[in-house]
Amino acid sequence: MGTATEDDKIAILTIHASDNLTDNMFKQGIWMDTQKILKGIANEKEISEIAFFWQFETVDPYGTKKVDNVMKIIFNRETTDKINFSNFIFENIPKTATTYWEHPS
Repeated sequence: MGTATEDDKIAILTIHASDNLTDNMFKQGIWMDTQKILKGIANEKEISEIAFFWQFETVDPYGTKKVDNVMKIIFNRETTDKINFSNFIFENIPKTATTYWEHPS
């Protein structure tokens, strides 16, 4: 994470995700919230990268619960500037993000 530019500014957001009825609705809720937040800070041109770390309670195979990253979404300035938020569909976040990762469970 970060850029090659010295003194670049990176916005790092760690956010607790909201539960939903299905896994698909859970992911879509995160994507919708990411779109809203990204749109709100996209005009802050001094920010060269925006990283979203979405967290939620997970349970390992042994039954141990912990809050963990369930999705990581990063947009660099170049990618953010390409987005037309008037027509952007939140389902395209995995395709358009500079970096996109989902927890395997």
